[in-house]
Amino acid sequence: MICPKCRKEFPKNSLFCNKCGTEILVEKIKKVNSNTAIINQQTHDVMTNENPNNKNSLNNTIGNIVIFISWIILICIIIGNVITWQKTNNLRYIISGALAVLGGLFNIYLLSKVKN
Repeated sequence: MICPKCRKEFPKNSLFCNKCGTEILVEKIKKVNSNTAIINQQTHDVMTNENPNNKNSLNNTIGNIVIFISWIILICIIIGNVITWQKTNNLRYIISGALAVLGGLFNIYLLSKVKN
């Protein structure tokens, strides 16, 4: 190893420099503490999900699930409207079904824009 003060070489397991007497143990502790701080920060990021990449992937997954469920609901509304239209000739049911479909399409559009 090399002494940080006088730049002379000394034995690897020595606690003091043989030339100038600098304590080497203090430098080793500083190095270990800095490595520990980095590991602690990485552990904190993982445990609290503060990593931006984790948040983005979780948000994308949730957004995709919500959009998928919205499509399923929209398809069910369309099927229900077709069945209602065949069974009755009431214009009120047909218009309300069409408005529900348009509202669902608009909501899916907005969800996809927010997700991106």
